[in-house]
Amino acid sequence: FTKTIDVSKIVNINKAKETAKRKVILKRNILHIIITTCIIGIVILLIVLLYSHLHNNNNKDITKDLSKNVTTKKIKVDKEDVVDDDLYSKYAKLNMREVDFDDLLNTNSDTKGWIKVNGTKVNYPFVQKDNNDYYLDHSYDKSYNVRGWVFLDYRCNIDELGDNTILYAHGLKNNLLFGSLRNIVEEDWYTNKKNHIVYISTPSNNMMWQVFSSYTVEPESYYITTNFESKDEYLYFLGTLKDRSVYDYGVKLGKNDKILTLSSCYDDNLRMVLHAKLIAIKKRTN
Repeated sequence: FTKTIDVSKIVNINKAKETAKRKVILKRNILHIIITTCIIGIVILLIVLLYSHLHNNNNKDITKDLSKNVTTKKIKVDKEDVVDDDLYSKYAKLNMREVDFDDLLNTNSDTKGWIKVNGTKVNYPFVQKDNNDYYLDHSYDKSYNVRGWVFLDYRCNIDELGDNTILYAHGLKNNLLFGSLRNIVEEDWYTNKKNHIVYISTPSNNMMWQVFSSYTVEPESYYITTNFESKDEYLYFLGTLKDRSVYDYGVKLGKNDKILTLSSCYDDNLRMVLHAKLIAIKKRTN
């Protein structure tokens, strides 16, 4: 008896084994690629987090050092300091804040002033370059830092105020720089009248500004307009800003008012904005 061997069946079996082997190898290679990619991704994420942490700590350390070196004193508001006589009785009991700029200017000659916003952690010196790019990724000591610093729009002059004076900073989630401005669209903040005054001190003047609008908006250039063709255009601009507000601050606006604008990122899709009008300015005596 002679057994007949089916060669084609053997060939098919060997092909099936070879195909299965290739599939196993392919799956193993894919798994190795996925694992390697994940490891690389985790390493990159750790580097980014470390990088961010170091930059955050750098800004925190700078802020602490500035707070130690700067002495702040309160200055009484006199009637002649108030822009509108009708406001004197309302704000006469408030004090301006004055900052010693000697150490600040020695640290950074770009220093233009100091801003404090009640009910937030905004309490920083601000700087200015001839562009709006440099301090997006440089800290107060001019070291490279993706967190940047608080800076004055290059088109503005803090000593010779135009219609709209603008300050920017990144809205960091850890509440540094302008991050805590997220408070300005929260009811607990805007219903507290103590938060409605913004203080600015410069080497030349001490100022108080009264908040009249706070809101979030999609990225645009309208609210950072600095030049207006007419007083009517400016009044329309002020009305638009006031109408956008999440809260009616009850502030009257006129064609001769000077305003302050604070602008920052609320999230990837929105900007958070605060507007205030100048209510008092006092020349520094020293």
